Amino acid sequence: MFEETNKIGLFETLREEEFAPLKNAKGDDSPDTAREYLKKLHRRWVEEAGVVLEGEGDVEIHPRSSYNGEGIAEYIKARNGSLKATLPLYISPNL
Repeated sequence: MFEETNKIGLFETLREEEFAPLKNAKGDDSPDTAREYLKKLHRRWVEEAGVVLEGEGDVEIHPRSSYNGEGIAEYIKARNGSLKATLPLYISPNL
């Protein structure tokens, strides 16, 4: 396979940011674990944006709202008037 290429590129990423396999119906590498990885990633994006989260629950961000954590602080501030948000938090695009 590689013999037929003129150029090859590799990059290293954090597994928890880029990889959540779906191989099993239950347990490891299942839809449940992939969903948990995504919720943890979204929560980290919100916290890195400086948002103070209150309460308990999940954070879910629609990919049309933010692909890689960009614009979250502005969204929360416009919606809530400050950088505080109550959980559960669902960020979705204004369609």
